[in-house]
Amino acid sequence: MKNDEIMKIELPRIKVIDLEMAIQHIIFDFKDEIRNKNTTEERKRIAQSAIDHRWQPLLDEIERQFEEQDKGQDEEQENPLRSL
Repeated sequence: MKNDEIMKIELPRIKVIDLEMAIQHIIFDFKDEIRNKNTTEERKRIAQSAIDHRWQPLLDEIERQFEEQDKGQDEEQENPLRSL
């Protein structure tokens, strides 16, 4: 499988929440490093780039899919006959 191919991973809801929290911690750690006066400007640039181009987009996509699935479940609960 190539890196740009879409994968489908099935996880229990709580595991997805764990992933969200782990990514948020990575982002917070990078932000702490950026604020640290001892961090070099080059490292600050790399850390911000990692947030902007890898971790925040990944978190946003997980949250988007989470909301999309919740919306679909809400619609099924509103109209239970629709799934028949």
